[in-house]
Amino acid sequence: MEEIEKLRSDLDEIDIKILQLLMRRTEIVKEIGLIKKQYDIPVVDRRREKKVYNNVKEFALEHELDSEQIESIFRKIMQFSKKVQSEILKK
Repeated sequence: MEEIEKLRSDLDEIDIKILQLLMRRTEIVKEIGLIKKQYDIPVVDRRREKKVYNNVKEFALEHELDSEQIESIFRKIMQFSKKVQSEILKK
């Protein structure tokens, strides 16, 4: 049982690191949103989205992760990012 608790503690630490990285990603997304607003660039960039999905799927395959699940996670991240930028463009 002690071994499980140690592993769960490790997972908790990893979860915090993931959240910290998502916070940093959101900061960058906001910066990009401000630039898009300044130059009247639309939020959605299908080419960029496709590149992100291709990159994460390739990484997943190289590291024996389920590429469909990883893409699904990143689709949610991208959806969140577009929402953040949309809010910036509305201001």
